[in-house]
Amino acid sequence: MKNTIYKSLILSLLITNIWSVITFFIYFFEDPRWFHGFETLGFLLWSCWISSGLGILIILLSFLKI
Repeated sequence: MKNTIYKSLILSLLITNIWSVITFFIYFFEDPRWFHGFETLGFLLWSCWISSGLGILIILLSFLKI
């Protein structure tokens, strides 16, 4: 059980770091204009909502599996 938790934690941290780098490069390569960071902020917030929803769904499914 402990091994599974550690593997899931490492995988989660790896995916989070990769997603943060992707978001940074989206911001870095945007056209410079007024308020250009808000588009990236919206993308980041939208992806946070989606990942939170998927996380809650996975937790609920794991409780049903037990």
